Amino acid sequence: MAKKVTFEQFKAILDEKTARAKDLKPVMKKISGDMQTKVDMRFRNTVGPDGNKWEPLSEATISRRKGRSSKPLNDSGDLKQSIHGKYDSTYAVVGTNTPYAAFQQFPAAKGENGKETVTETVKKHSRRTRSGKKTIVKSHKRTRSFDNPWGDKPGRPFLGFSENQKTKYKKWISNYIQKGG
Repeated sequence: MAKKVTFEQFKAILDEKTARAKDLKPVMKKISGDMQTKVDMRFRNTVGPDGNKWEPLSEATISRRKGRSSKPLNDSGDLKQSIHGKYDSTYAVVGTNTPYAAFQQFPAAKGENGKETVTETVKKHSRRTRSGKKTIVKSHKRTRSFDNPWGDKPGRPFLGFSENQKTKYKKWISNYIQKGG
């Protein structure tokens, strides 16, 4: 049997839901936290938002890494640690201010980003003076240019939404507007 409500009761219910829809801060906080957790899990499981595994690192890349780790996007941990969430009454976002994040997120063809030039000082050899101090006998600067990236590089997406996340967040927002808290 349908419940009967007066116009005043209906208006009060509608006003309450409208007020909640204007300030979604509690649910946006929950969404931002969940998004951050999902990104963290992607780093752990080396998988993108679509569920696909990230391409493994090449042997050349592994050999150049500090700790020789073969886990993509986990050499120093700086990128993972830079992920942060932000929310307000109308939005929830998770991102990073790390300059190279986009380079990791998206694929790039060899040389797509132009040439990169590196200048380094090369020490030829050194000798000790009579006082025992070490001095460099010869050194020079060497400049090298190479394609950036130096080979085709797959994207390893860590930001974005899975279909499950989209469905879940819509449900959370709808439930919040309908029922509150």
